[in-house]
Amino acid sequence: RDIFPDWLIDVGLLKKESLIFKFLKNYQRKFYNSFDILAVQSDYDQKYIKKIINKDKILITIKNWINLSKIKLPKKNINKRTKFVFAGNIGLGQDIVFLIKFLKILNKFFDNFKLYIVGDGRGIQNLKSRLKLTNYKNYFFIKKVNQNKYENFLSKFDVGIISLNRKIKYNNYPGKLLTYLKCNLPIFAYCSKKIELNNFISKNNIGVSINTYNEMKIKNKITSLIKNKYQNKNILNKEFSVKKATNTILKYTN
Repeated sequence: RDIFPDWLIDVGLLKKESLIFKFLKNYQRKFYNSFDILAVQSDYDQKYIKKIINKDKILITIKNWINLSKIKLPKKNINKRTKFVFAGNIGLGQDIVFLIKFLKILNKFFDNFKLYIVGDGRGIQNLKSRLKLTNYKNYFFIKKVNQNKYENFLSKFDVGIISLNRKIKYNNYPGKLLTYLKCNLPIFAYCSKKIELNNFISKNNIGVSINTYNEMKIKNKITSLIKNKYQNKNILNKEFSVKKATNTILKYTN
């Protein structure tokens, strides 16, 4: 999933020259090569792993997976009052500065909106402290939602937000992406253009992505997202089903 210890360099927790990083890199190489088959979440990450593992190892991609049990989806009118949601962990892998910028733009250019931040993490207090210094309105924090009711809860929103730290060079498909898609939410993603997720969103017409803090560009992307219709019902079954992941695993283990 996340590529350690390199991920720690990207988020600034370790320096490349440090002894602990060199120790972890050596352990990483030994650890990876103790397996016959290794799976990564994106084809892009395969290029990186190939440099570490021996040539006799099998390397495959299993993006991520989600249970496709049906949930009741409410009827929504996205143009009446758009309800945005950022759900899940708020930590080093996310960009809280973008969330603040996003809220600023909503306040500046849009009237009928609400932004909900659902979840917890090491960055939540920092985010709350920063927002207290502003005069922004129509944002709400929700700490926890019962896991059994989580998907039905998310389905009541209109747009799902993903905000990833752009310094992270390695790829994954966040769990919140899959949950948003299951709840039929179009995606607004802030992420690096270099990672696979950026192209995946546009290629499959499931929302929009951006990699800048530029106000007008963000505002235009929000407007575009609200006006357009997105098809995300089939992408989960095609790319992220438990069945697909299971079949891939069984193919290499039988």
